[in-house]
Amino acid sequence: MTILSSFSIQKGGPPVKKQWIVFGAIVVFLFAAAFSLWLEKPVLMQKLSETVTVTADEKLNGTLRFSSMDVSLSGRVTIADPVVRDTQGRTVLSGKDITVFINPWKVLSSLSGGEMAAAVETVDIQAPVVHIWQNQADQTWNVANLVKNTGDTTDAGFRGRILLHDGTVRLQLPNGPTLVGEQGEGTLDFSSYPRLYADAALYLDGEKVTASGHFTSARDFDVLVKGDAVKAAYLSPFIPADTDVTITDGTIRDIRAHYAQTHNGQTLSGSASVEGGAGTAYGIACADVKGDVRLTTDTVYLEKASGTLNGQQVEAGGLIRINTDTPVFQLDVTVPGADLSAFTAYLPEGLTGSVAFKGRLWGTTDQLSAAGTVQVPQLDYNNLSISNGQADISCAGSDIAVTHVTAAVAGGSLTGSGTYNRESSDFHADLQAEGIQLEAIPQLPVSMLGTVSATLQAAGNVQSGQVTAKGQASATGLSYNGLEADTATTDFAYADGVISLSQLTASVQGGTVTANGTYDTKNKDLNGVFTAKDIPLSMFAGYAAVPMSGTISAAGQVFGTGPAWNVIFHAANGSIKDMPFDSLDGSLSGTGSQIQIPSVVWRYKDGTHQASGQVNLDSRSLQLQVTTQHMRLERILPALGKGELPLTGWADNTVYVSGTLDNLAAHGSFRLSSGSAYGYLYKNVSADYTLANNTIYLQNGDISAYDASVKVSGSVGARLNLDFDASNLDIARLVPQKGPQRAGLVHLKAHVGGTLDSPTLNGTLQSDQLTFNQTLLQDVKGEVTYYGGIFHLNNFHFMQNGGSYDANGGYNPANGWIMARASVASGDLASLLKLAGYKGNAVQGRLDGNLSVDGTAEKPRAHLTGQLTQGFIGKEPIEPTDIDVQYENDTVKINKLALQVSGGILAAQGTYALHGPVKMQVAGRGFPTKLLTEITGRTDIDLDSNVDFAVTLSGTGDDPNADVSIQLNGGTMKGFSFTNAYALLNIRNGIIKLSQAYIAKDPYKVSAYGTIPMAAISGARTDESMDVTLKLDHASLDLLTFVSPLIKTATGNLEGTLQVKGTAAAPEVYGTVGVKDGSVSIEAMQYPLSQIQGQVQFTGTQAALTTAAVMDKKNAKNPGNVQIQGNAAWNGWELTQYGGTLNLNHLNVQCPYFKGPLNGELKLSDEEGYPLLSGKITLSHTDLDVPLSLSSSNSSMDLGLDLTIEMGDEVRLYNPALYDITLTGSANFSGTLMHPYASGGFEAMNGTFHYLDTNFHLSKAKATFNQPDTFLPYVDVEGETRVGQYNVLLNLRGPVEKMDLMLRSNPPLTKNQIISLITLRNSGDKQSSSLTGEDVNTLIGSGIRMTLNSLGITQTLEKALHLDMLTVTTGSLDYDAKTADINDNYYNIEMGKYLFNDFMVTAAFGLNHQDNRIGMQYNLGSKFGLAAWKSSEGAYVGGVYKYSFY
Repeated sequence: MTILSSFSIQKGGPPVKKQWIVFGAIVVFLFAAAFSLWLEKPVLMQKLSETVTVTADEKLNGTLRFSSMDVSLSGRVTIADPVVRDTQGRTVLSGKDITVFINPWKVLSSLSGGEMAAAVETVDIQAPVVHIWQNQADQTWNVANLVKNTGDTTDAGFRGRILLHDGTVRLQLPNGPTLVGEQGEGTLDFSSYPRLYADAALYLDGEKVTASGHFTSARDFDVLVKGDAVKAAYLSPFIPADTDVTITDGTIRDIRAHYAQTHNGQTLSGSASVEGGAGTAYGIACADVKGDVRLTTDTVYLEKASGTLNGQQVEAGGLIRINTDTPVFQLDVTVPGADLSAFTAYLPEGLTGSVAFKGRLWGTTDQLSAAGTVQVPQLDYNNLSISNGQADISCAGSDIAVTHVTAAVAGGSLTGSGTYNRESSDFHADLQAEGIQLEAIPQLPVSMLGTVSATLQAAGNVQSGQVTAKGQASATGLSYNGLEADTATTDFAYADGVISLSQLTASVQGGTVTANGTYDTKNKDLNGVFTAKDIPLSMFAGYAAVPMSGTISAAGQVFGTGPAWNVIFHAANGSIKDMPFDSLDGSLSGTGSQIQIPSVVWRYKDGTHQASGQVNLDSRSLQLQVTTQHMRLERILPALGKGELPLTGWADNTVYVSGTLDNLAAHGSFRLSSGSAYGYLYKNVSADYTLANNTIYLQNGDISAYDASVKVSGSVGARLNLDFDASNLDIARLVPQKGPQRAGLVHLKAHVGGTLDSPTLNGTLQSDQLTFNQTLLQDVKGEVTYYGGIFHLNNFHFMQNGGSYDANGGYNPANGWIMARASVASGDLASLLKLAGYKGNAVQGRLDGNLSVDGTAEKPRAHLTGQLTQGFIGKEPIEPTDIDVQYENDTVKINKLALQVSGGILAAQGTYALHGPVKMQVAGRGFPTKLLTEITGRTDIDLDSNVDFAVTLSGTGDDPNADVSIQLNGGTMKGFSFTNAYALLNIRNGIIKLSQAYIAKDPYKVSAYGTIPMAAISGARTDESMDVTLKLDHASLDLLTFVSPLIKTATGNLEGTLQVKGTAAAPEVYGTVGVKDGSVSIEAMQYPLSQIQGQVQFTGTQAALTTAAVMDKKNAKNPGNVQIQGNAAWNGWELTQYGGTLNLNHLNVQCPYFKGPLNGELKLSDEEGYPLLSGKITLSHTDLDVPLSLSSSNSSMDLGLDLTIEMGDEVRLYNPALYDITLTGSANFSGTLMHPYASGGFEAMNGTFHYLDTNFHLSKAKATFNQPDTFLPYVDVEGETRVGQYNVLLNLRGPVEKMDLMLRSNPPLTKNQIISLITLRNSGDKQSSSLTGEDVNTLIGSGIRMTLNSLGITQTLEKALHLDMLTVTTGSLDYDAKTADINDNYYNIEMGKYLFNDFMVTAAFGLNHQDNRIGMQYNLGSKFGLAAWKSSEGAYVGGVYKYSFY
């Protein structure tokens, strides 16, 4: 002070020199002082260390220790290895060293001011380690109480900086891990004191955390904290211990927090993001937690927060206001869809599905409110499905409300609402159910069906258990175990443990049920009444497992805890188990196990069942009386479970039943009358019976039917003891619907003994005569026994048509064992074959032999030996021959079998095993085929020849081989002769190899060779195909004479080869067949078809035809010709495509009904699935005649038409006996054969026609085609003739099938007079009614042709002779006769018989002449047909057309 004052005093003196003097003095002083201090440094350091230690201990709740202290002259103070410990000696702070930099220049001033800290410029702390933990006793942090609070607020004067280098913070989290912050760097700047500036950074788990800001006071600070990332698990220790929440994973990133306080107030802001968060909350696993947190002074914002709870996604967002005493929440929560299986521990067992929630939470933790919507896409509870569910939920305080509940449940819908108070436990609920399908509720029995709708109001307290409820329910289509109700309604209620049903009404299939009642759940007391009216019994059929019908009405009540019950009922017009009743009345009552049956009466027609008694279910005892009077047995049997028994009749029965179900006793009597058993009619079946000790005793048993009588007596129990004595048993009535035809009476007497498990039988049968299949058996007798499971037939004998038969045998049904020995002496072979079911009578003779049978029914062995004598096939005798045939192990062995007939022989020898080796030869030589057809009954096969054949069979029965050679030595086949036929073939591995085959008619022959798989013939699925070659090198068109008798002769060589492949079901043909310069003469045709050139080319399933020929005079210059082209394709045996053309160019046709050239072009094509015949025929310079044989047809054949027939020049319709007309015009025929449509017409301007032996001259004749569905025209014909002095006019008008005939004359006559005039040629004015001899002759000559068919005799003969056609006609039978005298009177009878549809065989015989003919007629449609006949004078082929004039 003195120095400073002198400096001031001398301030005005010489400035420079004095200053340097003073400065030098100070330096000297300081140097001297420093030197003195340096000399005393050890002592001073020791003293200073003690001072620092004592001072620190006074300031700390603990101690400061260090290894050394050093003070340099530059003002640096270094404390080495400092350690600060708390009062318990635990290290709080440690470090490498602390360096304090002191400004020497500030030391003096700080000392004078008492603020030594003001001289400190920096404090540099190297590698400090801070240990922070929370005290368990008071939950305070150790660093918070490390410095003692002395209350001294004096400024120490420090204005320097504190620097931290490479620091470490070790923070021990409560009950958690220790956080270690490393590489810490920081600065604390006091230069602006009282405002302090701080800036620090360290690395936590490798992530950087920084903090910066300033602090002036609690009302003036600003802090900013940033962090790259911090593990979320570090927050776990700060979660309250009583909270079941843990954090196991996750990272908090991008941390930024700003906290400041100014005179304007407090501000707070910040943000962070969370990712990968995981942990548990009250047992629920949380994962994938992420989101953003934003902080303001008043609010914490949660944005884009999401995660999973037990794997289910949850999303949240909102805010928490923190500017109040208690935080206020306002959060939006969304659960898109949570699978309830993730929360099974918190839900009832059996509850599965998914739930979605979207709502809001708000309020404080003490007063939290919530509202939202719950959606249930699918929920299953014990297999009950709830879908499309939704509800609004709100919570305010302790009140919870659920509204707008909707859901689809069990095929219906559920709506409702409710409330619940968490404090009082009170609740209230309103529910509505609509259209609930009971069958869709798995908790209900599967047999319960129906649709239910209901309303329910319920209220109560969950804690006390007090509940009241009421509601209404309705149902439709209810059904339970077959009990059905169409509709039902009821009111129900529940209060104080009592369930009440009131006004229960059900409509049951036209009937009604009503009921009321209560049930006390505490006392188990039931009280109720019910009525039922007109309820169909059929609804109980399923429940009772028996069919029922009719209606029932009943009334009853149930009461008490037993409960006791009673019911009266009346049923009408129904049946139970096919037992009908007109009425069923009764009453029942019971208590516990006791059931009383006062009376039940069943009435049907004039019969009744009556029952009364009682049943005890506990003791299984009963006492019943059942009486049946005049009831049909077939109505009773279904109720006894024997409805399948073929028994009928009237039944009367009385039975008394007593005892227990384990030991029943009964006695009674029954009588059946006027019925049948197994198709066998009986008059009476009666017996008295007693049941005692499980044995039924029968007395006075009698069965009578027709003339048969059976007496029965004995018992059925542990042993059988029954005697039967049956006489006059008609075997035709025993089993009339099965077996061969039979007749005869049998007497049977038998005794049945043993037991039901092992019965025995001993009896005899005898009959004077029996007939089987019209074969008479006489003196029939035998013995039948059954012992030890074996039937025996002993001494069985009968005689038949001079033959004697004897047999003995046995059969064991258990193992199939059989044994039989039979012999026949002079047995009638025809009768034996008839007994075996052979329907033919071609084979006859006598048989002597023996038959033995052994083995089992499945594997029998048989051996037949004998001799056939006096044999015939038809009228041809059979040489006596021996027969020796064996059968064993599915193998037939023919030791000897040969038939010699008519010089031919048929023989067989060898073995044939059905599933084993085959070695057999069958041969024939010169054997007549006619006899083969007679033996087989195939007389429809028209083959007359002698056959030589040899067949060698080998291989196995499953895969036989055969070598076959067959030769037919000439003969006829279907009337056509052939020279010979031959075939040589082999069968191996299912393949027929045809080595050689031909049929010849000298000099022509068709041959074939190749292979045919058996499967290709049988139709079995196979990839194998036929490969057969047909050679026609030696064939001629003469083969056509085989095809039709209309072909008189045919010449021309056929050339070509055909190859047949594929299968019989799908054949394929390849090759070409052609003819050159052929000629065919056709019956009734003057000129043959000649110069025939043509071929048919086959290419698999297609064929193409090209043919040309001429028909004209020999050596004609330009002969008429015909050209034919066609093609076809097939699939299997079905045509898939076809077509062709026929070109006629002046074809010179000369036959009885057509003389002239034929021109035209016809085309056959496939149009939409049916054939179409189209084209044009032109007639000119032609004489036509229509055959008089007309026919109709019902053929189903249909053919499309587009055909035009045009009349050219000089077309003449001519028949010398009927007409001579010149025609012009044209007509078109379209549509189909079944439904034709014709247009156009023909016209004749002159000509004559013959009617009733009179020629009329035409003045007009038109045939117009304008009628649908017919080929017949509309006719308008006018003709005129003169008979004597009369001009007679004839007019025909109308459709051909129903034309009107009009006759007029001038002078006028009546119609009858005109007919008499033109028929008898008498004058119309004759007054006498008598006929002259001339009139009679004329009438016989003319009128009988018109009247014989109307005499009625034809119909009688048709029925008697089973003919399809019988008629009387007039005229010559020879339609082709050109010289027939029309004045000759011919009378004929014509008849016909259809052999099959549309094909009739006809015959005609002259009544007054010797002309006779036979023929056939084939109908092509309802109006057209073809006819052919043959007589001794000639033959005829032509068309027929049928029409009717009335």
